[in-house]
Amino acid sequence: MIVESLNCRLSTAGVLALDTAGNPANTVSPSLNVTTYFPDTTSPSITYAFLDLALGQLTLSFSEVVSEPSIDCRGLQIIGSTNTAYRLQGCWFDASANGTSVVLSFLPDDRNAIFAVLGPFPNASRTYIAADANTLVDMYGNALASIAAGAHRAVDSLRPDDAEPVLNWFNVNMSSLQIYLNFSKPTQGATLSFALVACENGNSTYSVALSNSSTITQTNTMDQTIYLSAADANRIKLLHDVLYSTA
Repeated sequence: MIVESLNCRLSTAGVLALDTAGNPANTVSPSLNVTTYFPDTTSPSITYAFLDLALGQLTLSFSEVVSEPSIDCRGLQIIGSTNTAYRLQGCWFDASANGTSVVLSFLPDDRNAIFAVLGPFPNASRTYIAADANTLVDMYGNALASIAAGAHRAVDSLRPDDAEPVLNWFNVNMSSLQIYLNFSKPTQGATLSFALVACENGNSTYSVALSNSSTITQTNTMDQTIYLSAADANRIKLLHDVLYSTA
């Protein structure tokens, strides 16, 4: 960072200027040390924000060059249309070059939490960011102009997520009459189709499709819970009996 006058010198490789009679000013060589140096005292501010949900990245542009090694992503919050905020726990970025913009890549857990906070069909006009002053500093050590959560700033552009969720695993608990589903990203519980859920044996000879009498949590999370109705639970228990009696 340039913070002292001794670091600022001026030199020229040719005629610097002409006086009123046309006489050239002498070439400044060796370099001349600055007489008075006034350091920058203005806080940098965020001028542009692009949230890429497909890649899991947040691109920020600033009013001036910032010190990228100083960036602490934990000072940033992503806020949805219901004013629910999520504070980043960290991020990845290239700290080798200072500049007026930076691309922040979300940690996997942060990315999934952001999906849950924003909910279905997010857009730029309903997606916001907030930033603490200690998120970063400029080249003179001036802290970022903060954006309070209550006065959050809408992102300028948003690319929606276009990757399909994947069912990672499921558990069945016949004591509590529940089936647990874990997906690769938050899903809309209200959209889960029971007609597509079936319990079957290894070769699919015997299967039981769930009915609409079972219910599911109405949340946007990675983990969804199906609450089996008594009728569906009894049909699965009968399937269990068939599996073992035919083994």
